[in-house]
Amino acid sequence: MNGPWKINKTKNIPPQREGLDCGLFMLMYALYIALDWTFDFSQDDIPQLRRWFALHVTSKVVRVHHHQTASKYGNCDGSR
Repeated sequence: MNGPWKINKTKNIPPQREGLDCGLFMLMYALYIALDWTFDFSQDDIPQLRRWFALHVTSKVVRVHHHQTASKYGNCDGSR
């Protein structure tokens, strides 16, 4: 492999037991690796983590959309 890539084989990662949770596990692995956290979540946490990610993503989308809309059309009070 060319370039400054580093292969990191992490041991003791939380196992995925359900067939539909691979995307959320990938997001959690990436988040924990990026923040250098010790893996402390499990399959049992997935329903709560799914809600957390959904709220986080939708709140960001709503804020960005509101900002874009407000800059184009003005705020609800008529100001820009």
